[in-house]
Amino acid sequence: MMSLFLENVSNEFKEFEIIMQIDGAGWYKAKGLRVFGNIHFIQQLTYSHEVNPTRRLWDEIKIKNFDAANKIKHIVTNRLILFIHKFIYFNEFYG
Repeated sequence: MMSLFLENVSNEFKEFEIIMQIDGAGWYKAKGLRVFGNIHFIQQLTYSHEVNPTRRLWDEIKIKNFDAANKIKHIVTNRLILFIHKFIYFNEFYG
């Protein structure tokens, strides 16, 4: 599966040299992993969350948007409840 992802990235950005930061996940070390000439791996240090871009983004979102996330969760929950009630009413009325 990782080879398929890397192939798609390589093809999509074939005119570029890609430097991809990777963690210690096993799929980067799999024997069947296909390596493409325009993708170069940089190994992330073990337990180095501070340099993991995804982790940093998530930390930023958690800290700054906790209240906004709770408001969105509340709105979505209320809309789903309203939808379910309308669906039940429609089915009871129209069979």
